[in-house]
Amino acid sequence: MIDPVTAAIPDNYTAPALVTWDALTLSNAIHDRDVSCREVMNTYLDHLNSPLPEEKRILFLFAHS
Repeated sequence: MIDPVTAAIPDNYTAPALVTWDALTLSNAIHDRDVSCREVMNTYLDHLNSPLPEEKRILFLFAHS
């Protein structure tokens, strides 16, 4: 059976690694100053403004949360 979430994501789209991190990993990276809060926000905003259609962005974020 085809997963409707992953089927909605174009094959050639690669999300930035940062948006695929879980909350603990992201929190640790910010705490360790590997990434800044500004970098995290800008990456997420850029990801939301990606060429994916709006419905696919929502599904992608849901699938990776």
